[in-house]
Amino acid sequence: ELNITEEEALDLFYNSRTYTLFADPSRGLQAMSDRYIVDEILLEVGSLKAKELIVNENERTITKTITKKNQNDNECTKFAAERRRQSPQ
Repeated sequence: ELNITEEEALDLFYNSRTYTLFADPSRGLQAMSDRYIVDEILLEVGSLKAKELIVNENERTITKTITKKNQNDNECTKFAAERRRQSPQ
């Protein structure tokens, strides 16, 4: 479902919250089926991807805002310079 290599899958698993739970015998995750564990990882990955999309969208919004502010600052600077140039000394 994720179109990743076995190595990437292992890396994903060993670095997941699901693995942390799996490694703790008191959580009982070892008694669950392989499919259940895979579903937990997929839910975790989906949640991370959703968060990543939100972060990326926020970064784009911030970048657009900064760009717009810089454009406005440039326009104000140009306007002020033009006003100084036109005003009698």
